[in-house]
Amino acid sequence: MEVFYEDHLALIAEFMLDKYKVDYRYRGNLIYIDEKFEWHFSKNGAEADLNKIFQLYLKYYNMDEIDCSKKKLTSLPVLPKLKILNCDDNRLISLPDLSPGLQELYCSYNVLTSLPEVLSQRLRILECCGNQLKSLPELPPNLEHFSCKGNRIVYIFKLPPNLKTLYCQDNKLLSIAELPQSLKILHCNNNRLMFLPTLPVTLQTLDCGGNSFTSLPQLPSSVKNLYCDMKMLDMFSQSSSTKFSL
Repeated sequence: MEVFYEDHLALIAEFMLDKYKVDYRYRGNLIYIDEKFEWHFSKNGAEADLNKIFQLYLKYYNMDEIDCSKKKLTSLPVLPKLKILNCDDNRLISLPDLSPGLQELYCSYNVLTSLPEVLSQRLRILECCGNQLKSLPELPPNLEHFSCKGNRIVYIFKLPPNLKTLYCQDNKLLSIAELPQSLKILHCNNNRLMFLPTLPVTLQTLDCGGNSFTSLPQLPSSVKNLYCDMKMLDMFSQSSSTKFSL
């Protein structure tokens, strides 16, 4: 009877670990941060103690904030109750399905080639710098801060209406979508841009050096900090009623 009970628990644990995509056979999984990987397997490494491993996962399941940066992680399980996740500076090649209540995501300096296709509608902050991203999913409408610098992104097709800061420098951008009227800071330097969309009247900081502009839009009077090449400064002066000097 006891053996049957233990086997039944193991089956349940296996089902739950599979459901939440816990890659428990890899020592780089989040659940082993504070545990020794070898403690949860038989001597030959073939048989896992699924009940014990599932208990490890449960410790993270109910968390609403996790900072697992700089832990050499290679995978994360699904964490459905998270509001804040910092997994910067690891070895992640992908992210799991993200919590629908996630508000802040920091996943910079991994080896991500894509972000999840569906991002939380509550997401306000997203930083995914220094990865290998070539494209972006649809960005959620409540996003206020977005930093994707240091990737391989070619196009940004649509920006959220409430975005205030955009850092997209050091990519391979050929174009940027229409800028929201809420935007205050734009860093798009060191790309392949030939033009910029109309600049919002709320803009305060613009860094656009290191591009291939043939023309530039009128610079709003709200801009307090401008970083650009000398040639661009002349273009801005020609398109604006305000004259600039170094």
